[in-house]
Amino acid sequence: MTQPDIRRVPGLPAFVTLLCLVALGGTACTAPGGAPEWPVVQSDGSLVLVSGGYGYEVADIVLIDTGKVPVPGDVVQYDDRLNRSDCHAFGPGQYLARVVAVPGAVVTFDECVFTSACYLGAIECGPGISPRTQNVCWGDDWYDDVVGLSLIVPEGEYLANRWIGQECRQIDGESRAGSRFTIKSDAVIGVVVKKLGHDDRMQEYLEGIRY
Repeated sequence: MTQPDIRRVPGLPAFVTLLCLVALGGTACTAPGGAPEWPVVQSDGSLVLVSGGYGYEVADIVLIDTGKVPVPGDVVQYDDRLNRSDCHAFGPGQYLARVVAVPGAVVTFDECVFTSACYLGAIECGPGISPRTQNVCWGDDWYDDVVGLSLIVPEGEYLANRWIGQECRQIDGESRAGSRFTIKSDAVIGVVVKKLGHDDRMQEYLEGIRY
């Protein structure tokens, strides 16, 4: 598992995440060279979350294990850009997901659900919603429709408990956005172990961001 390339901006606290388009007071925040800045996993294993879910809130301080190999049931934080699931996406770029299957597991898709072993996952569907089971990126493969198919979780990837975004790919000479349900091991920042506290200052900062 790898961590993003982190650089700090002089004069700002290390925990401040410079990923805003518009921040508090309307000030535009950019890092040197225009690259976004991310919270750093501290030497004691603590990290401030920029997104919530699974019982955690934005700006929670958590203990994160960057060396643990995820297993089903683990909540991981991953980098959406390293995962290449950020096509047409706006947001902090680091998210939480629960791992429900590991490489080699079988996943079966239906119109609004997917299953793997004993796990049953919901896929948002219905009128006015583009079918997320159509145009799917799965490992190096592309599927026009996965309904009725049983696929193997690719090596080096983990099945998430939900649809996690889209990957932009060149298909037949044109750029297309494909649904993603897996997290690449290289995109995993770490396994969230427990909550240690909450950073009110960071919460106020993040709530002022407009993506």
